[in-house]
Amino acid sequence: FSDSVREKLYGRSRMPFRSYFNVKGSVGSGMVMLSKYPLLNKTFWYHLLMGRKRDAEFWSGKGIAKATIHKSGLDVNVYNIHLLSRLSKNSDESVDYNSVDRLSELFEVFTQIVEQRDSDAFILLGDFNMNIYNKEFDFFRNLTGLKGSLFQLNNTSACTYCLGNTFNSKSEGQLDYIWISPRLKFNSMEIFMKKTYVIDGASTNLSDHYGVKANVGINNIVPYHQSNSLMRENTLREIKYLKDVLLKDLVGKEPFPKENEFKGAVEHLCRSCRIKDVVSLTNDYIKALQPKFKNSELTGRQKVLRNRLKLYFSLF
Repeated sequence: FSDSVREKLYGRSRMPFRSYFNVKGSVGSGMVMLSKYPLLNKTFWYHLLMGRKRDAEFWSGKGIAKATIHKSGLDVNVYNIHLLSRLSKNSDESVDYNSVDRLSELFEVFTQIVEQRDSDAFILLGDFNMNIYNKEFDFFRNLTGLKGSLFQLNNTSACTYCLGNTFNSKSEGQLDYIWISPRLKFNSMEIFMKKTYVIDGASTNLSDHYGVKANVGINNIVPYHQSNSLMRENTLREIKYLKDVLLKDLVGKEPFPKENEFKGAVEHLCRSCRIKDVVSLTNDYIKALQPKFKNSELTGRQKVLRNRLKLYFSLF
């Protein structure tokens, strides 16, 4: 957002509470929260993998913005998510040019839920740039065990990036979601913002993505979903998969379609450093998740992660 547009958004929304999550050294994070309730305990995680320097999104400062609101006697953590877009000729396929980075970003979303969550009620919402046919979709569901909006209703026609939009020349399906913890429930949900407006004499949508909105209630009794052991196995499997994908990218054996002719030595070195950081994160989680490692064999951080993961799985 530009400063002037952001101020207009604040004024016209009539929301008394707002927060802009600014990232120094970037064009601007574009992460804004507007709320009827005070936004407390705010944090921001700047994604480790952000695509390539030659792409504009590398400089956009995308990340994971988190705040806590207090509603009906319950603290609710709200995570504002915006992942890398789908680029290049592979955008319609299961994996694309940015899939490695997007998988890493989804893992980082999970780490923020595990490490920054201070309530059993939490919501993730935003532009995930993945549809039900993309590899990242199954990865994220298995990684987190969360329930999301619209797709689980067997509504295969659900679409937020659609051909009917005045900005778009093709449809990529539902890319935008609201995900909730078992402490919460969906009362209703819909895709909206499809209306067009006449701007400079032409009928125009306000965004290339339609919006998703939901009425979310509180579960007094958390429904049974699956065993903690099964969830743990699914989570561990997906993190090991991500680590393997990252290591293949690191040594140049690309697991997904890439346009390597654009990657110079400097960019490769810089990217390698960031990949190693994510691999280090996966190592901590993999070790914390495996019972074969005794507490005496874990670092202080890994012990904390083991306890936080145990608390996370107990929500289900």
